[in-house]
Amino acid sequence: MVTPARARYTVVSRRTGKTLFEKEIYTEGTVPPGYAFSGLVRLKESLNRSVQANIAQFLQSLSAVKL
Repeated sequence: MVTPARARYTVVSRRTGKTLFEKEIYTEGTVPPGYAFSGLVRLKESLNRSVQANIAQFLQSLSAVKL
């Protein structure tokens, strides 16, 4: 099962109100069919994996930018 996640991240300066960083990130979480018998369990796990990958990619992108 493959579940997509898309999020737009924006970092704004509280002092000036300017956008310092903005990026849309698309990720997918994958769970093999043998992970669990229940489809609901596989769906939840693939969604969790997708969101975790999305956040990790955001943090990696943010760390590469000089703010």
